[in-house]
Amino acid sequence: MIRVAIYNREAMRLEFMYKWVYLWAKDHGHNIQIYCYKRRIDLLQESGNIPSFDVLLLDYNTSSIDGLAIIKCMYEGNKDVFVLLIKGNEDVELFGYNLHAFSELIESKHHLSNDKAFSNVLIPITNEKHFFKCAINGKHYHIPINDILYFESQEHYILLYTQQESIKFKEKMYELEKQLPKCFLRIQRSMIVNIEWIYMVNLRKVVLKNRERTELSVGRKWLNNVKEVLFR
Repeated sequence: MIRVAIYNREAMRLEFMYKWVYLWAKDHGHNIQIYCYKRRIDLLQESGNIPSFDVLLLDYNTSSIDGLAIIKCMYEGNKDVFVLLIKGNEDVELFGYNLHAFSELIESKHHLSNDKAFSNVLIPITNEKHFFKCAINGKHYHIPINDILYFESQEHYILLYTQQESIKFKEKMYELEKQLPKCFLRIQRSMIVNIEWIYMVNLRKVVLKNRERTELSVGRKWLNNVKEVLFR
């Protein structure tokens, strides 16, 4: 999933930008989660509480001073973020930050002249979505999807397990489930497993391919879905 943050203090402009990103994702078959912000403080506060944004779409012409402050803070917290500036120049470089920029949006209900420019940035990010991203105390982690055995919820936290380590981060289980690719399957209230690591399965448990042959129980509520996915 690509996480796109959109910032604009003008409500109508923000709504248009949201609709365009949504339609772009739908037309190109991409899974995108969009976050919209009218206030700078809300954007910067939330960017530290959720997995890092992949893209910040910023209307630079709205307020250049405000925009520069946001860019600086975003890069300090997450140097992997792509900042897309909507302005007249094709290339922009400010204060040492390399930014992607494309021309002013043509506000049409059906077309945007910069579709290709947006695709040139978003498609490479999509190709890199072989990693799971999480933030712990301001530090960002990128874990290869193929290395993840399963996730386990414990109160308000999630434990991510690989063969080498476990990582604890704050997230809600239902939000995590929405972020994960199709190779992950929820098998009980507190567990989501990577299908690629399943060695054996029956109606009570799944056994993983790791060295310890970890056994995870299948919850009754999720049994039918497990059968539908794994025995089809």
